[in-house]
Amino acid sequence: SILRVENDSITLATALLNVGDEYFNTDEFDSALLYFSESGEIFDLKNYKIGKAYNLGNIGLVYAEQGRHKLAEENIVEATKILQELGDNYPIAVYNTYMADIYKAKGDLPRALAYAQHSYSLAMAGGLKEQIRDASHTLSELYQEAEEYKKAYQFQEEYLIYRDSINNEETIRKMADLRTEYEVSQKQIEVDLLNQEKKVSRLIRAGLLGLLLAITGLAFIYIKRNKEKRIINKLLTTQKEKLQIQHSELEVLNSTKDRFFSIISHDLRGPVNSFKGLTTIMKMSLEEKKYNELPKMTDMLDKASSQISTLLNNLLDWAVNQQGEFPYNPEEIELTQLVEEVLNTSKPRAESKQIEINKSIGVDVVAWIDKNSVKTILRNLINNALKFTPQGGRIEISGSSELNEVVLKIKDTGIGISKDKFATLFSMNELKSTPGTDGEKGLGLGLRLAYEFTKMNKGVISAESEEGKGTTFIIKLPTQAS
Repeated sequence: SILRVENDSITLATALLNVGDEYFNTDEFDSALLYFSESGEIFDLKNYKIGKAYNLGNIGLVYAEQGRHKLAEENIVEATKILQELGDNYPIAVYNTYMADIYKAKGDLPRALAYAQHSYSLAMAGGLKEQIRDASHTLSELYQEAEEYKKAYQFQEEYLIYRDSINNEETIRKMADLRTEYEVSQKQIEVDLLNQEKKVSRLIRAGLLGLLLAITGLAFIYIKRNKEKRIINKLLTTQKEKLQIQHSELEVLNSTKDRFFSIISHDLRGPVNSFKGLTTIMKMSLEEKKYNELPKMTDMLDKASSQISTLLNNLLDWAVNQQGEFPYNPEEIELTQLVEEVLNTSKPRAESKQIEINKSIGVDVVAWIDKNSVKTILRNLINNALKFTPQGGRIEISGSSELNEVVLKIKDTGIGISKDKFATLFSMNELKSTPGTDGEKGLGLGLRLAYEFTKMNKGVISAESEEGKGTTFIIKLPTQAS
C-alpha cells in the first residue's frame, strides 16, 4: 500500500514479481500466475522492457510446469525477443536450459533437445562459459536418454572441459594472489634486514674509530659492539619468525572472512528479500481486505524469519567463542530436561515438515556440563536433522550413562552425508552453505559450533552416516568435574 500511495510503480511491480517467484518455488502455480499477471500489467504500462521480459519468462516457466506447453513457449519466445533487443543473452540461455530440464522430466525429448541446443548456441556465441558447461551437461543427458551415445559422449566431454577450465581459472587466480602477497612480504623483510645491517655497519665503523683514538678502550668497545650485534641479529630473527607466523595467520583469516562474506550475503539475501516483498504484499492485502491470502503469507514470513534467526544466532555464538568470551560454567544437569527445552523450540518446525521426534533419556542421565553451550550443541544438531530430513521422516534422541560419561545420540532418517564431505565434516576450512530438503538456508557454522562447544565441555563428538538412509551424531560428555 505504501508503494501504491507513493506511486512507485516499478518497485511495486518488482515486489509483485518476487512474491510470484516465491509461490512458483513452492509449486503454488495459480498464485504465482496471479502475481506475475499484475506485475506484467504494470511493466507494460510503464514500458519497462527488462521487467516485462523477466516477467514473461517466469510465466512461461509456470505454464511449462502445468503442462501447458504452447502457452509456455509463447511466453518464453516473447521474453526472448525482448531480451535479444536488449542484448541480454544470459537469461535466455538460462530459460532455455531450464525448459530443457522440464521437458526432459516430462518425457518430451524433442522439445528438451530443441531448448538445450538453443541455450548451447547462445552460450557459445556470447562466450558464457558457465552456461556452455550447463547446456553441454543437459545435452549429454538428453542424447544418452535418446540412445545417441556418440553425441552424448561429445557433449559430456565438452562439459568436463568447461567445468575444469572454470575451476582452473579460479585456482590460478588464487595462486597468483597468494604469490603476490608472499613476494611483497619477502621484499619488506629484505628491506628491514638491509636497514638493520646498515645500522650494524655504522656501529662497527664507530668502534674502529674509537679503537684508533683510544687503544686503552679497545677491549671494552669491541665487546660492547659485538654484544649489540648479537642482540640485533636475535631481534631480526625473532621479528622474521613473527612476520612469517602473522603472514600465515592472515592468509587463514582472510580466507575465512571471504567465505563468511560470500555465504552471509547469499544466505541472508533470500529470506530478507522475501521478508520485504511479503510485508509489502501483506499491507496491500490488508488494505484491499484480501484476507484469504494472509495465512499463506504468514507461513512464508515465519519460515523466512526462522531462517534469519538461526543464521544470526549461530553467527553470534561463533563470533563470541572466537573472541574467547563465551562463558563456561559447568554444573550437574539432567539431560532429559535440557533436551526437552530445546525440543519445545523445534516442535513447530518439525510439525511443519511432519517429522516425528522420539526421545528416550532416563532421569538418571546426568552430565557435568555448561548448560548454555550444550543447549547450543543440541539446538544445532536437532535443527540439522530437521533440515536434512524430508517430509514424513523420523528423528530419535537417546541418552545413556556409560562408566564416567554419558552418551547422547541424535539419529535421523534424512538424506545422509556424502563420503567426500564426511571426512571434513567439522572442519572450518570446509565451511559452506548447503540447502535443506525444503530449501532451508544456513551459514555452515552449526556443526563447527557443535564441535568447539563439545570440546569446551571436555567431550567428544562423532558421526555415522549413509547416503539416502540418514545420519547419527554421537556426543560423549563427562559425568563429573575433571
